[in-house]
Amino acid sequence: MKLDRVLAVQAWRDGPRRGVAELDGVPHVFEAEFEDSGEGWGDTYFLSPMSVALQARVLGDRAGAASARPLHIDPADCVYCRARFNARATLVEWERLLPLPREP
Repeated sequence: MKLDRVLAVQAWRDGPRRGVAELDGVPHVFEAEFEDSGEGWGDTYFLSPMSVALQARVLGDRAGAASARPLHIDPADCVYCRARFNARATLVEWERLLPLPREP
């Protein structure tokens, strides 16, 4: 079991729904998939790599101003994963899933 660090959580609804976490040691934006079928929030997420500029803006912002600007997934460059966060949402285990069910 490989655990990656959660670097920032921007949205929380019964668990982390959007933020920044490492995937194989590389910072990615993550966003939870919402199940329109009535199940609500599940444990599947879309992840896309962060540009250096976005990393500096979000991870370098200690005052929290970056949280006012929503992070977004790049549909052209994303990974679909199932997540298991630890109780404090400071670590996550990603399980890559294929294929992408739909664009985020």
